[in-house]
Amino acid sequence: MSIALRDVVAMLAYIAEYAEPILVDNEKALLGTFYKLARDPEKPEQHSALRDTKLPVKVEVRVFTLDPRMKNSEVKNAIKQSLQPLFTSA
Repeated sequence: MSIALRDVVAMLAYIAEYAEPILVDNEKALLGTFYKLARDPEKPEQHSALRDTKLPVKVEVRVFTLDPRMKNSEVKNAIKQSLQPLFTSA
C-alpha cells in the first residue's frame, strides 16, 4: 500500500505553514513524517523520503513503517529513529 498523493500534498502544505526549519545533513529543512502500518510482516518495507529542493527551504517527508505485531522495543526504536533529526539539529 502506498501513501496517496493527496496525503503527501496535505503534509507538505502543513509543513510549509507550521514547521520551523531544522538542520538535516547540515542544511536547513522543513521535516515531516508519516507512520504507515505494515500490510505484510514477511515483506519488510524500506524507509523512503520525499524531497522538494526547488523551494527556498528544503522540504522532506519521511515514511516509517510500523507493524502492530512488532515488539514494543522495535516500535520505540522506529519512533526514536524518526525523531532523531529533532534532537541532533542545532
